[in-house]
Amino acid sequence: MGRGKTGLQVRPSQLFSFIIRFSVPTVVLIWMVTGWTDTITPNAITLKNAAPSFDSAHQLSHAQMVRRMGPDGRSLRGQRNDNLLSFWSGYVVTGGPFTSAQATWVVPTVSYVSYPAAPQVETVSNWVGIDGYNESQLIQLGTSQTVTKDNVATYSVWYEILPPTSVNINATRFVVSPGDTITASIQCIAPCAPNNPTQPWVLGIVNKDHWTFTIQLQYSAPLLTAEWIVEPPSSPSDCSNPVDCMSYLPDFGSTTFTAISLNNANPNLSRSQNAIMATDPNGKAWSVPSDPVGGNSFTMTFGRPPSP
Repeated sequence: MGRGKTGLQVRPSQLFSFIIRFSVPTVVLIWMVTGWTDTITPNAITLKNAAPSFDSAHQLSHAQMVRRMGPDGRSLRGQRNDNLLSFWSGYVVTGGPFTSAQATWVVPTVSYVSYPAAPQVETVSNWVGIDGYNESQLIQLGTSQTVTKDNVATYSVWYEILPPTSVNINATRFVVSPGDTITASIQCIAPCAPNNPTQPWVLGIVNKDHWTFTIQLQYSAPLLTAEWIVEPPSSPSDCSNPVDCMSYLPDFGSTTFTAISLNNANPNLSRSQNAIMATDPNGKAWSVPSDPVGGNSFTMTFGRPPSP
C-alpha cells in the first residue's frame, strides 16, 4: 500500500478536525492529525449521527495479564526469574502513580507458523500501557501485525481502554509497514491522581517521517503499573471470553523497544524484577525478553528460550 494524503486536500496552515462524542458516558474523543509538514489542528466541527472515521474490521481485544501458576498455587518463574504469563511478554514496572509512558520500536515482518491447531489467522501486538498488571483496568496503544494461513500480512495501529475492545485507527490514512519506526506515548494531563474520573489523557502514535496521530480521552484507574509488551490479542467477536480466544503468535523474529520512559524518566528496568516471558500451554517459551540495555531498552524474540 502506497503512502499519500488519501482523501485529503490539505494546504499548509489549513485547519481541520473531528470531534466525536460517543454515547458512552464521560468519554469525549478528540482526533487531531498531523501529516508530513502540513498541520491539521482543531476547528470544532461536531459530527452528529455520523460513523467514526476508524476501521472496525478485524477488531481485537487486549486482555489483562494471566499468570502461569504451579500446582502449589504460586506464580511460576523462568530461568532468569522472569514472571511467566500466558500472553504478555516484555517488561512491567509496579508502584506508581504512573502518569506517562513511552517507547519506540520498528514494526516487524511477520510470517505464518504451522501450529497443530492450524489457525487461519495469527496476530501479534506491540504496545505501551498503564495499569492492567494485577488489575482489569488498562489504557494502551500500539501496533498489530497479522498474517493469514496463506502468508498475507496486514499491519495496523490501535488504542484501547479496557474492558471495551480495541479501536483500530483508520488504516487508509495511517499506513503501517514493516520497517516503520513507531513511537507510542501515553500522557496524563495535570492534575493527575489515582481513580480520578475526569482527568484527561493524550495518546499519541508517531510513524517517523510519515504521520502523527493523537487522541484525547478520559481514563480513571489506580495508575499502579506501566508496561511495554508483545502480546497475541483475541477476537472477542468470535467468543464470549477474550482470554479464551487469544491468537496464535506468528513468527515476528525480534522486536526491540528503545527510548523507553516512565513519568518522563528512564525506568531503569531490571531483568529479575521487571521481565515477563510468555509461554504456550505446554510451558514452552513463546515470546522472550532480553536483558535490558541502559535500563530503557530491550529486545523481544519469538519462540526461543532464555539463556541459562
